[in-house]
Amino acid sequence: MERTNYQRAFLDVHAVARRYDVKRATVWAWMQQGKFPQPIRLTAGCSRWALNDLQKWEDEKRAERAPRPEWEERNGASSSAAGRLNDLPA
Repeated sequence: MERTNYQRAFLDVHAVARRYDVKRATVWAWMQQGKFPQPIRLTAGCSRWALNDLQKWEDEKRAERAPRPEWEERNGASSSAAGRLNDLPA
């Protein structure tokens, strides 16, 4: 029998809340709203989040914040607040 060699880290709700600097109730609310990965229920009173699920969710959130090429084309990639302020009359 071949043995798979991998490590999998799990976090409880306290660790998840600390990771995102929110209260535990916020973690549960995000989960209830479908905005956050579901935990793995080990027993009736014991839930844990797989670290790799949280990292995947974080990657997806970062991708959502990435600049959209069509927006840059429409608004000019070089337009910045500082540039617009410099264009104001003195």
